[in-house]
Amino acid sequence: MTHGFFITVEGGEGAGKSSMLAFVRDWLTRAGHDVVVTREPGGTELGERVREVLLHARDLQISADAEALLMFAARAEHLQWFAGRAHRPTRSLGAGGVAAEPDVVAGRAGRRGSEARR
Repeated sequence: MTHGFFITVEGGEGAGKSSMLAFVRDWLTRAGHDVVVTREPGGTELGERVREVLLHARDLQISADAEALLMFAARAEHLQWFAGRAHRPTRSLGAGGVAAEPDVVAGRAGRRGSEARR
């Protein structure tokens, strides 16, 4: 059985994550890999809706706990999608595909938590 892999590019705002991700995507595609670039929250219908809510979290006065739970709910859906256990396009890690994204949610949640305490 062929297994795919998941790549994440971490870094703070303006660190060049998107530029590095584009480079990695292009390089892997030229090497013959089936690559999909995604984001968290996002990448699925639920994730994109959660992303919209989180973009307006301050306007909606969402608590930090609720924000974190929304992020992790979107992540659970995202991981199911890429693991091939949910309805999705043909690309999946189980089929040997490559998923790449900037800044996974765990790292972002840690940074947001530390920023909130400042």
